[in-house]
Amino acid sequence: MILPEVIDYQYDWSIDGIVEVISGPQHFLANPWSPDGNYLIFRNYSSLILHDVVNDTNIEIEAFPPTSLSQIPIYWIADGDNYLESINNLTNSAESSIYVSDNVYQATQQSSIEALPSHIDITSAEYSITEDQIEVEIKLRDLPTSLLTNRAGVCDNCWEYLWGVFIDNDNNENTGGVEGLDVPVGWEYALIITINHKAGQSQSKQSISEIALAQRWECHSATSWITENNQLDLSLNPTDDSISISGTIPNLSKDARIVIYTFDYNPSGDIQVDLYSE
Repeated sequence: MILPEVIDYQYDWSIDGIVEVISGPQHFLANPWSPDGNYLIFRNYSSLILHDVVNDTNIEIEAFPPTSLSQIPIYWIADGDNYLESINNLTNSAESSIYVSDNVYQATQQSSIEALPSHIDITSAEYSITEDQIEVEIKLRDLPTSLLTNRAGVCDNCWEYLWGVFIDNDNNENTGGVEGLDVPVGWEYALIITINHKAGQSQSKQSISEIALAQRWECHSATSWITENNQLDLSLNPTDDSISISGTIPNLSKDARIVIYTFDYNPSGDIQVDLYSE
């Protein structure tokens, strides 16, 4: 998720309370911050209690499994009496119960983003166009070497994961694209990496480099597109959490609109996507 550049990262903190999360669903979010701008997010649990007073120098949290802790950047809108309402809106669960004492986490400015799985969370993207060749580097919050595949709830032969670049060559959202396809609109070409759900195979963790399918798509009409294998160069770099894609696009325009797009079917909830476009 690309954070808006307009965010002011200088905060004026006044912290003197306790946040207690009684219960929450999967992907429930709870964020205490430290005055120096560090923040924590807890997710993927059914019950969690945050203990201890947060003072003006550090955060001390007890009574949670260490494996449930993940440090990622996330901001919540918080403004006086609207703070509790903001949290409840983000948790999206009537079952969750949160207690916030007076004057806890008073910030001058914050912004809200939705937490995404780290393997599709775009932190930055760069591309270059030389004649008919495009080169793209996608930086993710985390690019693992393997992912859980053939998850229950994903339809057979459907995309389970996708990373790619969609090219709107005439920079016109009203042309190109395929009706009903859940990807950015207006594209004429795309360079795509997918992991598809395989019928009859059981859930297992597999190496991304061994099972990822690299393709070039060409939009043929409003209802169809041509898929070509082995028409792009692909490099997966888990060490620096990046994916590099390059390929040839006929008559590629330097004025083309470029959209970086990632996708996780997320069978336990709604489909999750992230995108980046200049």
